[in-house]
Amino acid sequence: MYRFDYTEIIGRSLGSRSVPLQQKKIDRESLGSRLGCDCELRALLNSLPGAICCRRMDPSMSLSFASSAMHQLTGYRADEVVNGAVRSFESLLHPQENLSRLRALALQQLHQTESFTLQYRLVHRDGSVLWIWESGRIAGHVDGQYCLTESILVDMTDLHQQQKTLEDTLTRQTRDLAAVKQLLVEAEDRARHDEVKLAQSQKRLYRQGLVINQLTAGVMSLSAVELVVSHVCEQINGVLGASHCGVWSFEQGHQLLKLIVHPDENTSVAKHKLISHQLHRRQFNHLFTAIEAGVAFAAHDAEKDSRTNEFSKLFSSLQLRSMIVVPLHLHQKSYGMLVVEQCDISRHWYPDELNFVLAASLVMLTRIIELEADSIRTRLHGLAYFDALTQLENRQLFNEQLKDALAKYHRDGQGSGLLFLDLNEFKQVNDRLGHSAGDQLLQQVASRLKRCLRKTDHIARIGGDEFIVLLHNVKMPNLVAQVAEKLLHQVIQPYVIDGERVEIGVSIGIALAPADSVEAEELMKLADQAMYRVKASGVSSYQFANTQVAVDARSEYALISELRSAVEQEQMELVYMPQIALEDGAISGAEALLRWRHPRLGLLAPAMFIELAERNQLLKPIGEWVCQQVVKDAHALNAQGKDTVLSFNLSASQMDDAGLVDRLRLLIEESELPAGSLRIELKEDTLLHHVAEIENLLHRLHQLGVGLTIDNFGAGACAVETLTRLPIDLLKIDQRLLRDTENDPAKRSLASTMIAVAQIMGKEVVAEGIETQGQADFLTGRHCHHAQGFYYYRPMVFETFTRILH
Repeated sequence: MYRFDYTEIIGRSLGSRSVPLQQKKIDRESLGSRLGCDCELRALLNSLPGAICCRRMDPSMSLSFASSAMHQLTGYRADEVVNGAVRSFESLLHPQENLSRLRALALQQLHQTESFTLQYRLVHRDGSVLWIWESGRIAGHVDGQYCLTESILVDMTDLHQQQKTLEDTLTRQTRDLAAVKQLLVEAEDRARHDEVKLAQSQKRLYRQGLVINQLTAGVMSLSAVELVVSHVCEQINGVLGASHCGVWSFEQGHQLLKLIVHPDENTSVAKHKLISHQLHRRQFNHLFTAIEAGVAFAAHDAEKDSRTNEFSKLFSSLQLRSMIVVPLHLHQKSYGMLVVEQCDISRHWYPDELNFVLAASLVMLTRIIELEADSIRTRLHGLAYFDALTQLENRQLFNEQLKDALAKYHRDGQGSGLLFLDLNEFKQVNDRLGHSAGDQLLQQVASRLKRCLRKTDHIARIGGDEFIVLLHNVKMPNLVAQVAEKLLHQVIQPYVIDGERVEIGVSIGIALAPADSVEAEELMKLADQAMYRVKASGVSSYQFANTQVAVDARSEYALISELRSAVEQEQMELVYMPQIALEDGAISGAEALLRWRHPRLGLLAPAMFIELAERNQLLKPIGEWVCQQVVKDAHALNAQGKDTVLSFNLSASQMDDAGLVDRLRLLIEESELPAGSLRIELKEDTLLHHVAEIENLLHRLHQLGVGLTIDNFGAGACAVETLTRLPIDLLKIDQRLLRDTENDPAKRSLASTMIAVAQIMGKEVVAEGIETQGQADFLTGRHCHHAQGFYYYRPMVFETFTRILH
């Protein structure tokens, strides 16, 4: 089914933007009155490519308003169909349509998305059948019972008929192609009875069979009729050794044959500047009549054959001697002809040669039909998913892209940025210069915005002067801020519209996933609200939905500079996430988590700066500080007689540091700390490269007495055999494997398998990201050893962690 976003225009015009459904209480008469009396709105509705209506979703799906376009669509005036005055909606339906089924389908969609799309047939006043696509959305409730909808009805009868005709023609041509291939087989059989021609015929048929297969397989990817025709003609020339091959198509009601393409530069067309690219019926009447008869023929002597003698005279300077003429039929109409020419010498065409040209022509027509079908599908897709004015995505397609982006976050942790743009002073431009100038301005704005984005990003026009941008794989807010700055700079540059200089502004609101939300509707709402805060300020700018993240609109260069001095200025901190022994519920250890207390941006999680630090070779000093601080905190706990294990993470770049083990040994010796009080965690995917070097490093760490944990177990592709060779004490199950284990049998089975694998390997198991009682019960039932997550404790400063230890 196809979706149209015109209902968004209606909604904007009625002022219903961002109004929650439960707050919409719309009076049917006042709405119809407003639609009927507002001249500007009425002009807008009448300009749309369809009829606008409001309907009450009662059992009769009665119409409470219809635009004047309803008369053009159905033959009935708006006042005749509103409230069933003369004809009810049910009476307009085709007898084979079921009103109850349509209503149930619409209500089901409205319940899920507050919008609906229907495809059905209506009977026009003159008795003709119309195919209708209706796309609408919920507008509110009437009398607190039935919902009221706004929708557009578009006549798609012509497109539907075109598509059906194409499908029928393609089926017929495919059947004819099979029949012609059978003729080739029969021709080969006949040739076997003629010993004199046996070798020659078999050779020709073999080559023809190869070419038919090439035509069938090779032309599929071509995207223009000319390329298809040229390809087929080249193959025919190559197989038959003919002088020329070309295709002519009818024009002007079959009064003219016009050359489409001729692949050989030395053809009659190029060589003689073509005596004519066109053949007129009055000069070539016999040839036209033969083509319209629809029978392919071979003219062994083109000059003497009445059907071709005019044609041969036209090219007498080339000494045209023999021809094959194949009439072409497309969509049950005569399309033109395919002509194979032999010059200089007379030629007797064999039946299998004529059959081969027939088969090649059918392949060509089939490919042309497929191209036309692709063109119609593209048009339908464009109507459904793209804004007609700017060629940007519309709200429907954008919503699908946003849902996909959020699904990627749930699958592999990729963040996204949503930017809501509203043009300032656009209405003044429309009022001063007219709607045509406004349209040109929107097109120029769209072009500028696209230039600021990567190919992987998405941009849509979702309202009159509103745009929305989706940035994929966002890891830091400052990168989103940089894009917002580019967009802002591009939009505020002057425009020239009809020779007049125009300047506008823009307000941009930004929401981030997962920082602000991982729900599509909530992200849109937050970005929209942030945009309105900017608009209220009266200046062109941008703002984040989260005010703390908003101040992170600093350049990456500034952040790098501050990160270099963060350790020296003691801005780095550790918090600890307690780990629980599931057997008795006691705290069995804690994982150290890094934080950066930025003087202006507040407390930043590692995702905000670790990748930046790694790209700029700043991870080594930060990693050394973490190691020193964990040893210091472990020593403090040991001095208090609190026996627990603290773990910390090593990155892949830290593991390349040759001095890592020696520095850690020195720290342990200086603090007189039992090495068993420390545990190092490394991600599973670090084991995929330089396995031998990492194996050596882990054995050296193990010799110190330090515990070793593989983090994100189950998310990577590390072989179990590799893990069995390493001195690993504990495997930490990736939290993505544990999501929704309460409701998803597949997730439960997978998580159970990973826990069992770890236990078979003789490793202790810790599960992370536990947030519910159901997850905790699941782990206990699988004899998992340890767990951590918000269900038990949230990360806490070291002093708090010390107090909760018994």
